[in-house]
Amino acid sequence: MHGRELPQMPPSIILGIRPEHLRLARPEDPQKIEGTVDLVENLGMHNLIRLRVEGADGLTLRVLLPNDRAWEGERLTLAVPPDRIHWFDVQTGDRL
Repeated sequence: MHGRELPQMPPSIILGIRPEHLRLARPEDPQKIEGTVDLVENLGMHNLIRLRVEGADGLTLRVLLPNDRAWEGERLTLAVPPDRIHWFDVQTGDRL
């Protein structure tokens, strides 16, 4: 039996997800991230929000949200769709 070798996992990986793929969470969403808004950039119809993630020193996410409210300083819970998550090798930039 000739087995196929599994590729080596890189020493450092990074999660990648586009701001437009995140959204405000609903109770039934399985994967969520909580944090506090610390920057809001108005882009016209949307605001680009920077969320400082709780329990993850220095980790921030960006998300596009409607510009129907201020957002600054709010605590938000975002849904992270599993099919929109991508992992990358930090050293090479290659997608895993």
